[in-house]
Amino acid sequence: MGRKIVLRLLLAMTIAPWLHALPAQAQAMLTFVSGVGKDSNPCTVAAPCQTLQAALAKTLAGGQISALDSADYGYVTINQAVSIISGHGATGVSATSSVTGITINAGANDVINLQGLDIDGAGSGANGIQFNTGASLNVQNSVIRGFSNGINFQPNGSSALYVGNTLVSNNSTGIRFQSSAISTGVLNDLQLVNNGTGIVALGTSSTGPATVTIQNSVVANNSTIGIVSGGFSAVRVVNSTIANNGVGLQAQNNGALLQVSGSAVTGNATGWLAVNGGQVISSSNNGIGGNVAGNSAPPTAVVSPTPTPTPTPAPTTNYLVDNTGAADLVDSSGALLTAS
Repeated sequence: MGRKIVLRLLLAMTIAPWLHALPAQAQAMLTFVSGVGKDSNPCTVAAPCQTLQAALAKTLAGGQISALDSADYGYVTINQAVSIISGHGATGVSATSSVTGITINAGANDVINLQGLDIDGAGSGANGIQFNTGASLNVQNSVIRGFSNGINFQPNGSSALYVGNTLVSNNSTGIRFQSSAISTGVLNDLQLVNNGTGIVALGTSSTGPATVTIQNSVVANNSTIGIVSGGFSAVRVVNSTIANNGVGLQAQNNGALLQVSGSAVTGNATGWLAVNGGQVISSSNNGIGGNVAGNSAPPTAVVSPTPTPTPTPAPTTNYLVDNTGAADLVDSSGALLTAS
């Protein structure tokens, strides 16, 4: 009997480590969510989960979460490389009352792909997407609306943002691109409409500039500014329409450069504006007109600042006491000006 007990204990000790490893082994490269799923399910196509957060916990790094139908799948915090894809209908992410829809705190080499999402803050959400860390964020075929910031891209290291065929509307700021290291953004076939400000690009220093290209896009009906290049940023606008904004294009502060080519800038209160050392430059194939102000063509090349001339120092005078005790006035070269 004692021998049997010992054998059972040895068997239990052998199996125990494998039992602890089971949750990790339950992860899969492809998981599924559905509006009628349950988070206790294994997130398979036959037994899907109900929320993105639960599905993410059961998805291997670099894997994919697919939505089987249109539903609200809740807000989610992403800490690994993953793709979230709408397979059928819209993958809804509702985030109201100062909540952020998707928060990304991924690894330095992690790539995040979001496709076919409908991210809705209902006018009270904090951020549709908040990107803090990761290698890159790719947003395609999505709608982001009703937030303080539609996309708040603020990486603490070098990162890249790609947005394509996406509507960003009814936010205080559509896209805020603010980097603390060298970062790039490419926005293609984007509709930035009905926001307070369409997009703001800001770098933190000359060694950490923000570089953003906006192409084949519509930036319209933004009440304050359509496109802003802030300090230490370079924004290029190509083949796009900038219409019916407060200010269409604006470069603010030293180190801000906004280049526009092949684009229409029309119907704005002010077509373009360069302030506090910022520069807007234009190629010859733009259509800039029909604005209340700012219809003149911007410069066609970067203007180097005129160096401030060094003022000639005024001559200084000193008193020199001679051997008789009298004080003589001399200039800085020692020449006698007056004698006592």
